[in-house]
Amino acid sequence: MTDTTQHAAREADAARGYPLVVHILFVGIFIVGWAEMSIVGILPDIAASYGVSSTDLGVVISLYSLSFAIVGPAVLVLVRGLSPRVMLASLMAVIAVTSLASAMTDDVVAMSSWRMALAAASAAFAGTTMSVAVRLVPPQNRGRVLGYIAAGFGGSLVGGVPLTILISDFGGWRLSMELIAAAAVLVTLALWFAWPAAARAKAEHAPMRTAAIRALPASHMIAQASMFLWMLAYAVPFTFLPSILRESLGYSAVELTIAMVLFGCCCVAGAQLGGMVSDRLGELRTITLAFSAHAAILLAAPFLTQSFPGVLLTMAAWGLASWMSTPPLQAQIAKTSGDISDLMLTLSNSVLHAGIAVGAGLGALLMAQSMSAFFHVPVAILAVAIVLLWRHQRSHAALAEAGAAVNRFDRG
Repeated sequence: MTDTTQHAAREADAARGYPLVVHILFVGIFIVGWAEMSIVGILPDIAASYGVSSTDLGVVISLYSLSFAIVGPAVLVLVRGLSPRVMLASLMAVIAVTSLASAMTDDVVAMSSWRMALAAASAAFAGTTMSVAVRLVPPQNRGRVLGYIAAGFGGSLVGGVPLTILISDFGGWRLSMELIAAAAVLVTLALWFAWPAAARAKAEHAPMRTAAIRALPASHMIAQASMFLWMLAYAVPFTFLPSILRESLGYSAVELTIAMVLFGCCCVAGAQLGGMVSDRLGELRTITLAFSAHAAILLAAPFLTQSFPGVLLTMAAWGLASWMSTPPLQAQIAKTSGDISDLMLTLSNSVLHAGIAVGAGLGALLMAQSMSAFFHVPVAILAVAIVLLWRHQRSHAALAEAGAAVNRFDRG
């Protein structure tokens, strides 16, 4: 059997070896992403039903991100003493209730309030899911399973918005949110009844201690900072590139749809690829490779996007390279968090949403300056992240070598 065949066999065995609950968590993350992104595709329909403009309704999206970033970690602190089975099932039940309530309300303020509660539960669910997933598989499959979970969210980017638009055209925008609620109920039941029996009786999370946060190593802070810088570099072009392609470069709505669907599919593939590469090369090398490829694509984008085949190439390569970095970053955060990995992974989601908010504002400023700055500044941000990671690695290695030398001297 060749090395390639053996590697393929190992990958297939790993996928088949995931516990059933990991696949349920994959569906749960898809629902979290679907609930978050669904409003984007039906914003005009919701605005029309409330008698307001889409711009006025945009505050609902802003408040969702704010709640996800700030309230989500607080919710996790409150419920993390529960067993993972009870915690995840309860959070998914809250997602079901708040999605249904959002569909039933006739008031913008009430809808925004329910969406903020949805965001808080979603943030806590996402962080706990990643922490639990890495505990349910062998250490050598940690990056792969995080890539699998990340692909669930990426799948919601690919299918969630188009699916919501189709449902809205068929039965109105409220029906799409009602179906999200129904799917969340099914996942709640699946989590409750399919959870491994051996893990039901005990809580896997240690009580929250501020000392545990103060004891986090510098490598953890570097990983969180890298997560922010990655999302900042990603959010700048992602927020405005569709508008550039449509309005500035003159591509049709059909061409833009094809490009965005391709982009979403490659984001899912990139997350899977990042998990597999991380398990073979390690987190730091994979992050460096992904950041470097991400920067190269952004440098080439102004030239490639002059033709539609170039647009497709740009979106495919960008999706693969950008999302390839998420599993190793999450693995690094989980590995350096100890008993509070669930809280720190939830915090990393808050960091991502902070990056989205800052990136959108920075993108608007860069758009007013020049197209060159619009693409070059994200490249510079990624370069800073790479330097930050490797400088810390060198410092850590030097300290370890110095400690080993002292030990050798003492023994001598």
